[in-house]
Amino acid sequence: MLGLSAQDDWDLAASAAARHPLAASAPVDLWSVHGPLRHPLYWVDTFKTALLLHSPPTLTHHLIIGADWNSLPNPQKDSLHGTPGSIPWTAVAPALEAHDLVDILRLLQPDAPVFTRFSLLPNKKIRSAKRLDSIWTSKPLSNLAVDCRFGDTASDHRAASVTFFIALPPAPPTIRPWTRWTLHPGCLRSPLFRNAITDFTSHVPPPSDPMPGPQLITTWTNYERRLRAVCQSQSRLIGRTMVQARLDRAQLENSLETLDLTRPEHAAQLAPLLDALHIARLLSDDSFSLTVTNSTQAHSFRSSSWLAESYRRTGSDSIPSILGPSGAIVTALHQRLDATFAFYSSLYTPLPDSDRRRDCTALLLHTARTRFPDAATSSLAQAYTAKEMLAAISSARIHSSPGPNGLTYPLLIMTADPTCAYLAHLANGLCAAAPFRVTLRTTLIHKKRTPLRPGELPPHFGLGPAFLPGRRTATIAGALQGIIDCVGSNRPNTPTSIFSLSLDQQKAYDRVDHRWMLATMTAARAPAPFLNLLCSLYGNASTQYVIDGHLTDFVSIRSGLLQGDSLSCCIYNIALQPFLDFLNAQGLGVFIPHLGLVSALAFADDVVLLLPGGDEGARQWPLILQALQIYEEASGARLNRSKCGFFTAPAHPNPPSTNALFTTLTQAGFRHLTAPNNDSST
Repeated sequence: MLGLSAQDDWDLAASAAARHPLAASAPVDLWSVHGPLRHPLYWVDTFKTALLLHSPPTLTHHLIIGADWNSLPNPQKDSLHGTPGSIPWTAVAPALEAHDLVDILRLLQPDAPVFTRFSLLPNKKIRSAKRLDSIWTSKPLSNLAVDCRFGDTASDHRAASVTFFIALPPAPPTIRPWTRWTLHPGCLRSPLFRNAITDFTSHVPPPSDPMPGPQLITTWTNYERRLRAVCQSQSRLIGRTMVQARLDRAQLENSLETLDLTRPEHAAQLAPLLDALHIARLLSDDSFSLTVTNSTQAHSFRSSSWLAESYRRTGSDSIPSILGPSGAIVTALHQRLDATFAFYSSLYTPLPDSDRRRDCTALLLHTARTRFPDAATSSLAQAYTAKEMLAAISSARIHSSPGPNGLTYPLLIMTADPTCAYLAHLANGLCAAAPFRVTLRTTLIHKKRTPLRPGELPPHFGLGPAFLPGRRTATIAGALQGIIDCVGSNRPNTPTSIFSLSLDQQKAYDRVDHRWMLATMTAARAPAPFLNLLCSLYGNASTQYVIDGHLTDFVSIRSGLLQGDSLSCCIYNIALQPFLDFLNAQGLGVFIPHLGLVSALAFADDVVLLLPGGDEGARQWPLILQALQIYEEASGARLNRSKCGFFTAPAHPNPPSTNALFTTLTQAGFRHLTAPNNDSST
């Protein structure tokens, strides 16, 4: 069923419109026209020409035009006082005659005096009324029209709408839920909830050992479903009570202020009131901790509503429009979801295998130097234990997203005894190469600029996983500053000038080829159980993207790393290192006293290449480009040259045009950046 309306705020769309197939060979062109267009020649010179060009009149090409003509075919029927519109119908009619259209609203309601624009006198009496808004269709479509309606709008026009029944093939099944259930963190404040969960876990038997890999996965899945079901039912039972407890905070504070502790009956109330106030304050803190939610909606503790409301973005946080695959701006919800799905489906599709890719992989791995120590290899080969699972979930932030199953980290810690035992079974099942479906959910946030391509919307995970414990960006910045301080210092064996190239990689984590990931892990001597775990995690992974509270269809992650997974940064570092090792093996870079040959500095996906100034740098540059091409072919990476830049040390705001490397870099699209000079205080 297709519903269409014509009203005052329709824009002039005198170009080709969207097509909706009535049947396999019957497209429908939708046009909208909004006046006032007062010059009569417009209709023949402009509108008729465009209509014939984009919607030629054929038996298999149907047309629907919703319009505010400012013109009346029959003033006696379409005007309260029989007065014509501002444009004579004799100007509009010739533009439509070639298409043999019918006024569908007049066809369905031939004698109804329905007016769509009113003009009122100061005393609120009607001065004039006319039916300026109408919908005209091809005659074959008139058999499908079943209903027309008129409704008020915010303007001085009333909307006219018509409904067509269209025989469409059944849509393919889809799994696009709006939101999923997630446990509200405040539920853990309820003694009733905690007692119910404790009672459940006390009756859960420990998983039995040993068992084959697939059965290990099944034991976790069954336990997860049971725990989730109990949490769902209990959260509904205590939800209203918890809301009221938080709302009673001010009343509890006032009651405590009015207590007279010299009176025994008041003193007896002190402890219960303090306990209730403590719970109310904790619940308030929980609500404020929901950093991704709308604070005006966070009070909704009901499991069916609080998360749904929290994802409803308003104001500048919403994503009203996205550039679709064709480059056109799309605003409808289903169009934004489909555009996002199409973008990430393409991004996560790996390049086909080829001899060139295999040769590049072998070349990079030949010079790769990353190796796991024997102790690490032995540890990775061991079975996971419940104690290790507890340490893992305890290290997560308590406000981190729980993922699609809705079970928060504080809940997992509270149920640690059975949960960690079953998690260990899950991990060991993955190490046995058992198939496992990994489902993720990624929220896209606005970058305060419209319109946006889906790839320009940064994902939000609550806590960025791109950094390793014990490492700081300041370490790399400090090393670079130290190198700059050495340049031009006239010390023995120090370069007189260097070029520092900042590389920006397009969707660095999302482009890591899974074949390259496993190849680098194998070259680093990762044991078979750990490789199996990676294969299980990445073999059937998918994610859904959240836009303004709505989810796309599942996008298969056939390339790229699992963002939000703390392991991903380690994997990325190992996947990037062969490129850096290759540069060093080729003798590319600058020689720094006490450091030796320095080819690059890297932190996560931020890479800075160092080249000597002068002729030596110009000689190295083609080899750098060749190394980049080899790395891109092997790993799936892509360099974003429009965002790459370079600076020189010592700093030269306007380096001489005779510098061959400077000229080469600018011609290659690298931007010359303002850089710190030798003064470390800057």
